[in-house]
Amino acid sequence: MKSIEELLIDILELGDGWIIMDVKVDRKIKEMDIFIEYTNSTGYFPEIKELLNIYDYGRARRIRHLDLFEYKCYLNVRIPRVKNGKLGVRNIVLKWADERVSFSYLFECRVIEALLMSKNQTKITEFFDSSFDIIHSIMKRGVERRLIRRNLDGITTISLDEKSFSNGHNYLTILSDPINKRVLDIIEGRKIEDTEELLTWTLSPIQLENITLITMDMWKAYMAAAKEILPQAAIIHDKFHTAKYLNKNVDQVRKVETKAEILLKNTKYLYLKDPNG
Repeated sequence: MKSIEELLIDILELGDGWIIMDVKVDRKIKEMDIFIEYTNSTGYFPEIKELLNIYDYGRARRIRHLDLFEYKCYLNVRIPRVKNGKLGVRNIVLKWADERVSFSYLFECRVIEALLMSKNQTKITEFFDSSFDIIHSIMKRGVERRLIRRNLDGITTISLDEKSFSNGHNYLTILSDPINKRVLDIIEGRKIEDTEELLTWTLSPIQLENITLITMDMWKAYMAAAKEILPQAAIIHDKFHTAKYLNKNVDQVRKVETKAEILLKNTKYLYLKDPNG
């Protein structure tokens, strides 16, 4: 039968060489501090994965891990460091946490799973009894990793749209991939220069050349930017704005003609109503 220490090591998934030196429990605030130590004499240098002798140990760190038995669990550790003659001194590669963060990989994964379900950082902060800054940094790290893995080479159709915020006084321009139903990037503003920056920042010159179709509303800045950056792409205006402007012009003509033809009075909604509605 495994000892309590061996069982905890298996549950914590720390990897080879790590042992538990002490466990302290605070029942009042429901926190568990597990003090761990690295016993191997060698470790891997991070950049080149070279196995080197342990040089020294870094400062003490307290790293949030997955909860155990409804207790917030923290790993307390001084991470071993190794020295390379050309690259200097670095922390060894850890299986369970990244450098310079206060949470483990498993805690990070659990937070991301919760964010995918809730999409509300404040509620997730309360659920994990953490800080908003930590939850936000985990979300930001996850987005950055996904962006690195994202492949935009096959895109031939893109969409430009606007979204107002701050009581409608400010705008975001949203670049999306309508075929795969995903947002590619966002920029504050909807001027020509904003749109051009969004396009050239998100897509490489080769990827821009592959764009054959771009959908948007009838905002002049979007059309001007598209003609400048994507001269080969056909522009299609979305159905909503096309119908909106068509209805507006029909109503303007009706108002003018109503003054000369009494039969047209009180006919506004005959023209604007959807015949299938």
